[in-house]
Amino acid sequence: MKKKQKRSLDRAYLKAVEEIEKDRVNEVKVIVKQVLEGIVAAQRERKVIDEKLTLLKHDLEDIRQGRVEKIKARHAEVRDGKKWVPFDEKKLEAAFLPAWDIRGVGGQPYTNLTLGHVATTGNFSLSDGSLVTVSNSMGAAHHA
Repeated sequence: MKKKQKRSLDRAYLKAVEEIEKDRVNEVKVIVKQVLEGIVAAQRERKVIDEKLTLLKHDLEDIRQGRVEKIKARHAEVRDGKKWVPFDEKKLEAAFLPAWDIRGVGGQPYTNLTLGHVATTGNFSLSDGSLVTVSNSMGAAHHA
């Protein structure tokens, strides 16, 4: 084989190897892009979950304090707030309406504050079978 032909073949071989390497780099770049898109999507989902969790924690504390109007106002101002709520606001509002014959411990009438504290304290069996214990302080919820 002549030197000219050999150089030509060597160049063709190097060019082919270079093309294969470019293809591999591009394949990896496509995969990296897919991973990055997955990360961004997960971050967006986490942001929504964090917002929902914050809203629901505030709802629980406001129920405890008997602040139904504050709950309604928050749900109205938070985007998707009404969609995230797992309870009927009208039922909550009705539960906190004054009632003539509702008596608490010792025959004393419930106020919104005592009703909220009594109703948000204790053991709660959730629909997934787990048990959550809530004590008088908001930070003392235990999930079993």
